Amino acid sequence: MYRYIGLILAIFALPLQAQWQEENSLTDNTQCDMTPDAAMFCGNPKVLWICEDSVFVTSYEIGEWSPQMRLNPDTIGYNRNPAITLDHLVWQGVQDSMFGTYYQGYGDITRVAESVDSLGNPEVTTCLCNYYIWIVWEGFDGNDYEIFARGCSFGLLSSCKIF
Repeated sequence: MYRYIGLILAIFALPLQAQWQEENSLTDNTQCDMTPDAAMFCGNPKVLWICEDSVFVTSYEIGEWSPQMRLNPDTIGYNRNPAITLDHLVWQGVQDSMFGTYYQGYGDITRVAESVDSLGNPEVTTCLCNYYIWIVWEGFDGNDYEIFARGCSFGLLSSCKIF
């Protein structure tokens, strides 16, 4: 039995040679593109980033990168701190003079932080085993800074049960 365990360990200890693809520029404008985040969705990478004051996304499908797509409407400004997992996107922005954490999954953009000023650094995670997403962010509750979380079943955050 120990021979087989040793053989398995030896196989996994073999040095693997990385086969990097050619470097690609995903943006082609004269603006300032920054703070990218990436995730795999159905075997294809998806990239989210900030350009000037907007949130953009692109994905790699069928051997090429899709055209860049702007996510945020003009009513949400000062967009920062994008994060992505699978096909769920979050970022921080300002609407009606209030900082907020915004989410886009399979539908409309939804403001996640409803009761506090969301000051940034949102993160999103997904569990495929029970079809839930969780979003966390930092915010000011009127006294000090706290960490907030909001979860829902897969789909539109605006139409799901919030925990």
